[in-house]
Amino acid sequence: MKSLINLLIISLLSVSASADYLRITPAAPDSDDSIVAEIGGLWRDSCIPRNPIVQRNGDVITVTLDLPQGACLPATAPWDESVTIGTLEPGLYTLVINIPSEPILAPPFASLVFPVTDADAQHTISPNVGPTTGGTEVTILGTLGTCPIVPPCSDPVVLFGGVPATSVREIEGGVIAVTPAHAAGIVDVELRGLAGSTVAVLPAAFTYHGSGTPDRTAYTPVLVPLIFRGSGAFGSEFVTEATAFNESNVAITPLNRDAITTCPPNVSPCPAPPFAAGAWHSFHYNEYPNGLVLWLPRSQEDDINFSLHVRDISRAAEGAGTNIPVIREEELIEGDVHLLNIPITSGFRHTIRIYDLSFNGSGSVTVEAFSPVSERLDSRVVNLTSAEGTCAVPEGCVPNLPRFGILGDFIPPVEGVDAVRFVIRPTDPGMRLWAFVSITNNTTQQITTVTPE
Repeated sequence: MKSLINLLIISLLSVSASADYLRITPAAPDSDDSIVAEIGGLWRDSCIPRNPIVQRNGDVITVTLDLPQGACLPATAPWDESVTIGTLEPGLYTLVINIPSEPILAPPFASLVFPVTDADAQHTISPNVGPTTGGTEVTILGTLGTCPIVPPCSDPVVLFGGVPATSVREIEGGVIAVTPAHAAGIVDVELRGLAGSTVAVLPAAFTYHGSGTPDRTAYTPVLVPLIFRGSGAFGSEFVTEATAFNESNVAITPLNRDAITTCPPNVSPCPAPPFAAGAWHSFHYNEYPNGLVLWLPRSQEDDINFSLHVRDISRAAEGAGTNIPVIREEELIEGDVHLLNIPITSGFRHTIRIYDLSFNGSGSVTVEAFSPVSERLDSRVVNLTSAEGTCAVPEGCVPNLPRFGILGDFIPPVEGVDAVRFVIRPTDPGMRLWAFVSITNNTTQQITTVTPE
């Protein structure tokens, strides 16, 4: 995350202290969820913040930490805290992290704004996020009330942050409203029903997203590990077929809409949105050999299904190829990643692909190989980088690419060992990893994938 540290003071004193991440779990809480704040990173010395105290004043929640007294070793140290906030009423909240005993930091140390939705609401809204330019189709399900005894019966009206939707049409069980333009931020949604009066106000129910870093309470990252077309060893010609099916009755538009296209190169202009309602799409016309991150509205994530299929078209008659899973945020791993039963005999070659979706600066992992009797055979450090580099604008950017590292034929054949276990260990706090091994048969060129279980 973008730390709220006074960078000028930090640079003048040549001291580094930062919050590499501040997040809440669950990422999109409702009023029944017990909320936990997670904060951590690399501290400038061994005296890391500790002893969190939680205070609430209205819609502001403050977590205060202190620093140990005494001598501190002048070496960066990883630190992390998980602080229970508990359940909250529906509304919009600001989480503030303070370290009063830290003299070089201008308070607050870090902050985060997040909504809490009503778990018992009689109306639901999906998607609950869209661009400031408006134009997002939003489904609101729930009663519209009844017409008055004396006509006329009113048409439903939906207001986003007090601004009427540009259009509203009734559907079975609710309405579909098109959002108006609005400034960036989290707004209430008001629904006026058939009697012309307000039937519901949904607090903090819709997020208008401007440019910059994705709002993690509104958008969730989905990792597409590989989209590639090109030549491989022994005359192979690989193609990735990436497809998606939207089973809902409204369109699903990723925040990074421009990162994908559902149209072949000879089709222009390409119709928007990319994932239309009730449609099956191919979106493999762009290439992402190191993976792609799609930022989907959280409220629509369950409405879309993916398939990622890799095949060697030069040997189409010999095999149908292999599937690679598309990874949701809850499948990312914050600890060690284990990949089991990887053959290392001379008839196979293997490649490990490693991904990090924490988006926190640079990072690395340690890859270790173990025999079936847990003898460590080798160890390597792999630096994970992104071809996008870092954001050049203060408000951040929408990352299309994960941090990525690759390690090929890590372990040569070992006498008496047919298969090994790989363990991928993060070296930076807050990393969110996923990895898989592709195993190629040197005779048939058929590929098998091994993923974490």
